[in-house]
Amino acid sequence: MWKLCKILLFIFLSFLAILCIFFALSIGYISAIVFLPTWFPVQVSKLARGPWNLEDTYDVNDPNIKLSPWGQPYDSECGMVRMIFLEMDCLVPANKCLQKIEMFEKEKNIGKFHNISNYCFEAATCMRMMACREGEYHYTKFHKYPHNFFMNHSSLPICMTKFYKSIQEESFDNCTREFQFLSFCFQEFSRLFCETEVADYLNRSYEYFLELALIPTKIGCGIYEKFEALECQDTMDTFKKSVEMLKLGNQTREDYKNVAIICDEMQSCFSNLTNQCAISSEFLKTSNEYCEKMHFLSSPFWQCLSRMKKENTQPDLLKFSCFIGHQFDDDSMACLRFRDSADCVKDIMMDHCGMDSVDNFEYFRSYVLEMWDC
Repeated sequence: MWKLCKILLFIFLSFLAILCIFFALSIGYISAIVFLPTWFPVQVSKLARGPWNLEDTYDVNDPNIKLSPWGQPYDSECGMVRMIFLEMDCLVPANKCLQKIEMFEKEKNIGKFHNISNYCFEAATCMRMMACREGEYHYTKFHKYPHNFFMNHSSLPICMTKFYKSIQEESFDNCTREFQFLSFCFQEFSRLFCETEVADYLNRSYEYFLELALIPTKIGCGIYEKFEALECQDTMDTFKKSVEMLKLGNQTREDYKNVAIICDEMQSCFSNLTNQCAISSEFLKTSNEYCEKMHFLSSPFWQCLSRMKKENTQPDLLKFSCFIGHQFDDDSMACLRFRDSADCVKDIMMDHCGMDSVDNFEYFRSYVLEMWDC
């Protein structure tokens, strides 16, 4: 009986030993795949699928290349197991992130902003934590999406506006109006005067923010363009206030002239921008039309025409026989006068108001015809 027990015990221990060896070999095999990925190379395009083109490669011979936590260069292949993790844990959420951003752009549901932003940043962090070539590749391609999403829809633009105003008013330390002030002023300012989410973001991603804030965006409208456009904010605000003042009535030529001067300053500022994309196309269009109108209403041409209409000026018909049958105060014939008798009107204006009144006559004549829907 004792011998039988010894035999069974020996068999059990042998089986247990074999099981342990098998387990150890399995662990070793998996470790080799995960931690020694260069033994099991997998092409980038074979397993990892992202919503971007897979044409970029990394230089594996770069002497400055960083090493992963496992001692392997980030440019080494991920290996089979980590490629599966990359696909499931990183790329699937990355694609969902882009879908969520697209839906947000349509719905503009601000309540979902923080959840989407955090979800997208987690997907980017996942790629970086893979610490291998494919992970870095996809991180490089993807990480701009969560950053741009945060910059466009968080309170960061409001913080930037406050900061720029403090720079203009010289109310914050010794910051200058040159772009170099970003490197040491803005981050400190955000901690004191901006939302916590903005301060946390800048504390975490300030280098990336600077990269975007100091270099013009190649495609689309980025932080650089938005920050640069703040240069025109003062003149835009002054313009809007002037428009409101004109709506109160009792406008004079000087009022129109002052607004026209503000228009020139504002449009000059716009023309100096690298890209006007940060200013709404609607504002650019309406302000341009309004400014054109201000220049017209403050012009000697319109002042002369208004005075002759108000006084119902009667020119010497012997000298200006072409004006027979016309009256300056007769609006029903205004289109006819400027369409068919323009040269006659021009001569009368020059005779009564001087040469200034007919400067750019053809331009103002066209403007009048368009304004009156002739």
